[in-house]
Amino acid sequence: CGGPPGYVHGGWIAMAFDEALGFAAVAAGHPGMTGKLVTKYRRPTPVITDIRIRAWLENANGRIATMRC
Repeated sequence: CGGPPGYVHGGWIAMAFDEALGFAAVAAGHPGMTGKLVTKYRRPTPVITDIRIRAWLENANGRIATMRC
């Protein structure tokens, strides 16, 4: 369930990004489901730490909305 000792499993990070992107899409007026989620892991996330996730609408073209997080 966990990642390496002292660090969060990357799947939990991706899940948090997906949730933040979903909320941002609704707030921007483009609710929908995730079609593609690309996550670039730059460094491990420690288990005991506060994190801040920012998400926003980058582009909307018809039914397709491109979000950033």
